[in-house]
Amino acid sequence: MTAMTWPHHLLTLDEWDALPEETEFQLEIVDGVLIVSPRPMFSHQLAVAQLNSRLNGQLPAQFAAVIEGELVIAERPLTVRAPDVIVTSTAFAEGNPARGRPADVLLAVEADTSRSASAPASRRSISTVCQSP
Repeated sequence: MTAMTWPHHLLTLDEWDALPEETEFQLEIVDGVLIVSPRPMFSHQLAVAQLNSRLNGQLPAQFAAVIEGELVIAERPLTVRAPDVIVTSTAFAEGNPARGRPADVLLAVEADTSRSASAPASRRSISTVCQSP
């Protein structure tokens, strides 16, 4: 395992693109600061997969639910999030872009699969991104 160097400045989109592919942790950027989180546990992944499947089963053909689609929320300071599920147009999803923008998204979902009401809330949060179809 190679240790990742920690940037000591606010990251730009070019620097984000240049980061090595990370499989052990989940990376996002909030206000230019790199946020490193553990990968979700199996129960979280199962809940997200089930939600994604049910959404795709109910959505009209022109829309698609996608797991962990990367979104650039803001460029200055950079904020890049990967909600658990996003709903976007099928045409956009089939175009296979590296990332989307809030205008490309109809719905963004971040699942909370904590086991109890007393469990500490995740420090991750995501802005609600909605747009009329």
